[in-house]
Amino acid sequence: MPEVLLIALVFALAAATVGWLFMTEASYLGSGAVRRFYDFCSRFYDASKGRLAAYRFSPEEDRRWLLPPLLPAIEREPHCRVLDVATGSGRLPLLLLGQPGFLGSIVGLDLSEGMLRVAREKLGAWVQSGRVALIKQDASYLPFEDEAFDVVSSTESWEFFPHPEKALGEMARVLKPGGVLLLTKQRDSWALWMYGRSFTRKRVAAMLEQADFTGITIVDWQRRYDLAWGTKAGMPAPGPSEPPGPWDSVRCPACQSQLLSSGQGLTCSQCRGEYPIRQGILYLA
Repeated sequence: MPEVLLIALVFALAAATVGWLFMTEASYLGSGAVRRFYDFCSRFYDASKGRLAAYRFSPEEDRRWLLPPLLPAIEREPHCRVLDVATGSGRLPLLLLGQPGFLGSIVGLDLSEGMLRVAREKLGAWVQSGRVALIKQDASYLPFEDEAFDVVSSTESWEFFPHPEKALGEMARVLKPGGVLLLTKQRDSWALWMYGRSFTRKRVAAMLEQADFTGITIVDWQRRYDLAWGTKAGMPAPGPSEPPGPWDSVRCPACQSQLLSSGQGLTCSQCRGEYPIRQGILYLA
């Protein structure tokens, strides 16, 4: 009998561990584990979003919740540049590109090649036209010059980055003064499940204020997530007179120098590092 109880306990602990790893999306095992997790899940990611009530993907709900905080920056700048960090299957780019008044361009960045391939299939026409650029890269270092974007967003992903606080600093760095940062955070009740990665509303508000954001707002969103946004302090500079190219403002991840077009990819102007572009995806990592 004791042996049976011991075996049952071992199986229960194993099941609990697997469940915890799934809920935290393998983030405690490092960026490589998270990348492999999403590469695997990319095959059924969108379908699962349609079935799970806590994370349900609804274009109507996205227009209701995600679009309004972004409208001031989008309407102010005709050639608005948007960076979507951990773009996944292209949820936010699809939302913006479906708006009749949106004439800007979008960079979708993700570490998972599988998810980027799904995004490319959905955004293929815009990728070919140059309005959407897809980049494989870690969020801990965003390979762009300072103040390059009018909008930076990151939904359902922040807690799963290797270094969430560092990633927030990078998102603030590449955002223009007057630009809008939109991100989601797990509800305070979930913070205990992701110690050191999930932050309370009070903590997030303080982090955004410290990063020089104003008009900070945090509201209930999905059952597991809150929606937070703020405006970077300062006066926005005049935008470009012409739409930017898809790889404008991209910098070498090794030495932060300018990247130049070269054959089937980009080459660093200083260290000569080479970064391929395959089927519309720029591989920096």
